[in-house]
Amino acid sequence: MTTEFPTDESQRLMALRQYGVLDTPPEERYDNITELAAALCDVPITLVSLVDAERQWFKSKVGITIDETHRRLSFCAHTIRQQSPMIINDASSDPRFADNDLVTGAPYIRFYAGFPLTNSEGYALGTLCAIDTKPRDLTPAQFKAMKVLTQQVLTELELRRCLDALGRSYDQARRSEDSARTLKAAILDASIDAIITIDSGETVLEWNPASEKVFGYSRDEAIGRPLSGLIVLSSHDDRSEPEIAQLIGSEQDPERSARLEVIGVGKDGRSFPVEMSAVAVPLDDRLLFTIYLRDITERKQTEAENARLLAKTQTDALWRWGFLRDVLKNVTNGKLRLAENSAELPPRPANLIPITRETLPEFRHRAIHAAEAAEFTKDRIYDLATAVSETAMNAVVHARDGQGCVSISDDGVIQVWIEDRGQGIHIDHLPRAMLEKGYTTADSFGHGLKLTLQTADRVWLLTNSSGTTIVVEKDREEPIPPWLIG
Repeated sequence: MTTEFPTDESQRLMALRQYGVLDTPPEERYDNITELAAALCDVPITLVSLVDAERQWFKSKVGITIDETHRRLSFCAHTIRQQSPMIINDASSDPRFADNDLVTGAPYIRFYAGFPLTNSEGYALGTLCAIDTKPRDLTPAQFKAMKVLTQQVLTELELRRCLDALGRSYDQARRSEDSARTLKAAILDASIDAIITIDSGETVLEWNPASEKVFGYSRDEAIGRPLSGLIVLSSHDDRSEPEIAQLIGSEQDPERSARLEVIGVGKDGRSFPVEMSAVAVPLDDRLLFTIYLRDITERKQTEAENARLLAKTQTDALWRWGFLRDVLKNVTNGKLRLAENSAELPPRPANLIPITRETLPEFRHRAIHAAEAAEFTKDRIYDLATAVSETAMNAVVHARDGQGCVSISDDGVIQVWIEDRGQGIHIDHLPRAMLEKGYTTADSFGHGLKLTLQTADRVWLLTNSSGTTIVVEKDREEPIPPWLIG
């Protein structure tokens, strides 16, 4: 006799194993069911049979002593392939079972009534079956009783699965809790910050190793004592002792997590700056505060030193700038005026136009036309054209976003305004940029500035990392040298 497998056999076996019942010891609640089934059906053998991959195993049995048989001999393996009970009145005359070893030999099965144990997912795990050694049938009352007892077996199996799942969840939760405790301890021990937990009465509940180092009290000295009796946390260095709750937030705002600087005082009486953040944590019916404190003495010292160095650097830079401005003004006979900001430049024109390679000839022509209209001499027109060409070309070649304007005053002064958005000329490069012929900086004015100074009457220069502005002025007449005026 061959036994066909259910179409969902792999899923069925997986479901069976979820109950964790195979090969477990006998249990009274299952034995009570099989004994009751035997009495109600008046049969010598009843079984709670679970069909495994290669065997049928008996969780409970009445009338036999063996614990399992091979699946190929199993009547129950046929039963689980259908959703309804399987009744065999006389197995010896049934072609499916006539040559079965359990029919031709002990226990000489003739009558079999198998009720599938189908769980809520639709998988038949096995059967509750009644077996007799003589042909017979079940009465309607016996049939109904077997169906009720089958549901009782399923209830017991589901209860077992639920209890096992709860047990696994409990074990997992306990392991997770143990892991969380271990992780928490590791974090507390490894933290460079002092971590202190107190209750609403300021009693210390946790005091990590960093707290011992920062404030000087051991954990044994700190636990159980009021925090204000151990350390002082004041917003000012007057050693007043405000309520901790005022610093870390009130109970009305339990999720507040502030960060502020306070003055801490340790066991040795030394005061030092502390950065503090805190959070209030509701726990059951209590409100706990976890406070994080870091000694920022070194940081404050570093900040003070950085501020001192910055102030010195700014002072030195101002001195260098002022010195350089005076020197360059003198060596250029007063022509060059270095501007520290835009307020030291002439008023900025409103009608600036873009300066590109394409517009450069037109821009130069405007300067020449203005000089001709102001009746400049040819030499002075040539000088102006040279100054405009050099400054405008530098804005195109060495910088970006160049724009400019040519204007003429009522008294015949030609002003050429050119600005760019390059990187500017560093203060260290200014002397060479102004005085060395052909010197250039990569991204701003530079090349030709010496020539511009030679051909212009006055030059204003504002240069920084945001760009460069140069203003060139040319008078109708040759200006009188400053040394003659003096």
